[in-house]
Amino acid sequence: MASIDHFCVFTKLNAPEQQRLIERGLRVGLRRDHPGQGTSNVCISFKDSYLDLLRITDDKTAHDLIAKPLGLY
Repeated sequence: MASIDHFCVFTKLNAPEQQRLIERGLRVGLRRDHPGQGTSNVCISFKDSYLDLLRITDDKTAHDLIAKPLGLY
């Protein structure tokens, strides 16, 4: 049986949602830039899943042929 363990939420560049989650006691874990995709993220981990706050950091790269199949736009 398949299960969902990864939830992605697109945010604005400064991710105001991140601060609201921190204020409610959640901890931000991994932070990564994604070269070639024009995105970066922060992750909030739970016992058996995680929430990925994903944001576009470079419009041009996110529109390039390599990143286009990802459907970021």
